[in-house]
Amino acid sequence: MGCLLVNEESIKVRIDYLEDIDMCIWASEDKKVTNFLNTTCWSDKKGDVKKKNSMIKAARLKTGGGIVEEKALTPLEERILLLIGLDAADGLNIDESEDLPDEYIIPSMEAHEFQSLMSAEQQELFFQTLHASVENDPSSQHETLPETPQATPQSNDVRAQSLKCRRRVKPIVLKSEHTKKIVDGHAEMASALKRCAETLERRTDLIEQALEIKKHKLALQERAVHLEEQKLNLQEKSLLIEKQKADAFSAITEILKNKM
Repeated sequence: MGCLLVNEESIKVRIDYLEDIDMCIWASEDKKVTNFLNTTCWSDKKGDVKKKNSMIKAARLKTGGGIVEEKALTPLEERILLLIGLDAADGLNIDESEDLPDEYIIPSMEAHEFQSLMSAEQQELFFQTLHASVENDPSSQHETLPETPQATPQSNDVRAQSLKCRRRVKPIVLKSEHTKKIVDGHAEMASALKRCAETLERRTDLIEQALEIKKHKLALQERAVHLEEQKLNLQEKSLLIEKQKADAFSAITEILKNKM
């Protein structure tokens, strides 16, 4: 029983230690999330444009290429979509993913310097169109979106050059070591709780066995007391018989004395 109590205390200490590790890991994750939420402007706008473009594509597939109920991209959003292209989301360090196969790799454009994808005439046309779209765009004053204009040969040329100039860089994999540590910590905690439950179950079984032994011992003691009572009764009967014999012998002796 004492050994079981020691094991239970050690398991409780281990559980407290794992809970402290869990709290430290979550504190580190909260700090990372706070830093990520503090990013503004370009990353937020880029994510909004990607999300909106995905919703438009999904709605277009639902209608079979017909009229799309989703609001179309503004000229400014189309320019942003043209610049970001198929750029991937931020992930972990490059060294952690160098040994992965190519099909699990997400390309990133952050590893190389910005390259000019447009000629001087195309750049001038781009900034003129951008300036005009910002002045005439109702979304700068109201939260409404105009219809998407038709693509021009210049924009198609720019998109083709953008896709052609993109090159493959070192990969970035989306995974977190802290998440793995949290999962491992919870697994160890669950294993420790399971061992604690098994120890308590064995302790309960031993207590039940001890109670059964005490009950059996009590029954034996009651039986011994009953046997002692029977023995005392037999002794009393034996004494009574001996007394009767003594009385009979005394009576016979008196009778013989009187005859003599």
